[in-house]
Amino acid sequence: MPVFIAGLAGYVAGTILALTLDRLYTGAPLRGPLGFCAHGHTSHAVWAGTAGFLLMRGRCPSGCRLPARLWYLPLLGAAAAVAIALRAVDARHAILLALFSTFLTALVGTDFERHLLPNRLMYPALGLAVALGWAWPGRTWLGSLEGGGLGFLVMLTAFVIFPNFGFGDVKLSALLGLLAGISHTLPALTIGILAGGIGAVFMLATRQAGRKSLMAYGPYLALGAFSGMLLAAAR
Repeated sequence: MPVFIAGLAGYVAGTILALTLDRLYTGAPLRGPLGFCAHGHTSHAVWAGTAGFLLMRGRCPSGCRLPARLWYLPLLGAAAAVAIALRAVDARHAILLALFSTFLTALVGTDFERHLLPNRLMYPALGLAVALGWAWPGRTWLGSLEGGGLGFLVMLTAFVIFPNFGFGDVKLSALLGLLAGISHTLPALTIGILAGGIGAVFMLATRQAGRKSLMAYGPYLALGAFSGMLLAAAR
């Protein structure tokens, strides 16, 4: 039952994030009615998350296509919450996992949607990760900082050598290291890189992208960061 409740809470959190994500980083007003098309028409069904998206067949009442994040962010939120419920060592650890998972989920949405890892989300996440580096169980503050430095240097090297990486990926890798700690930074980066490779192959195979297409790499690094937090959560 606790795992089910956690999954439901994560689904609700992912739905709220999907509905309000634009307002967190685009400069859109924080208040006002929700709108996902030029006509300003939005059904209350969007508040049901993935279920509402499917009910509306991915389109608003005016026929405009709804953002894809309305179906996948609620599911990501539910999956993350279930993983946290199963892996968290104690209440403090669960709060840390939930806090940074929210940032990572938001970055998944922004990069998939606009190929952007916005500083308006990234810098607060980095600042909190540095400030709370001491709070992770079984890890020192120095270990968190060393992980952040390692993640930054590895991806900075990739940024210099390979043209498909952006500097937002470098900052996200620093966040990955801060969250995973020095002992788990390289495994977390490996998970992100492998996931990115699988995603690239899938997109090429399904002709959703060409060899020269730009790829949103942030979501896969976010997966690596989340995996790193869980790997570091030894009971």
